[in-house]
Order: sequence, then C-alpha cells, then structure tokens
Amino acid sequence: MKQLSDSDNNNGSAGAFFTGVLAGAVLGAGIGLWFAPKAGTDMRDDLAGQARDLSQRVSKTVGDLADRGRDAFDRARDVVVNAGDQVDKAANDASKAIDRARRDAQNVAQAAERS
Repeated sequence: MKQLSDSDNNNGSAGAFFTGVLAGAVLGAGIGLWFAPKAGTDMRDDLAGQARDLSQRVSKTVGDLADRGRDAFDRARDVVVNAGDQVDKAANDASKAIDRARRDAQNVAQAAERS
C-alpha cells in the first residue's frame, strides 16, 4: 500500500512541477520580450520555436507520467490478485486442517466408546 501513497504523492508533485514550468515559461517570455534586442518577426519566430520545444517536452513528460501511472496501477492490481489467491489458499488449508481435526476427534471418541 505504501507504493500507492507514494504514487499519489508523485502526482501532486508533478502538478506543482508543471505549474512551476508554465509560470517560469510565461515569466521568461515576458522578460525576454522586454529586453529583446531583436526585431519583432525574429522574436516571434524564436518564441514560436521555443513554444514548440516546450510543448514537446511537456507532452513527453505527461506521456512518461501516464506510463508510470499505468505501471503503478498494474503492479497494484497484481498485488491485490496475488493477495486474493493467497487468502483463498490459506482458507482451503485451514478448512482441510479443521476437517482432519474433526475426523481425528471422531476417531478418538469412537475409540473411547469402544473401550
């Protein structure tokens, strides 16, 4: 279960990270425009290229996070399935042990009655 809470924690951290990245990008673009020595068309081309790069990096990061989320879900599902199988096995073993104990008790009782 600890893995699930770590995963939840990572999702919150990822949201804060993306908020910071977006705020930094906007702030950086504004400061860049303010102090830009380039012509408007050059600056727009540069900004468009940087925006494409940022978009690609964010898209890749989101894809990576989605893959990690799917992996965590699959691991959690496997843990639950395995735990269920182990509980079923333990219940069957306990049932068999109870049946053996009951038969043994009946045999002892019958032997005592014969004596």
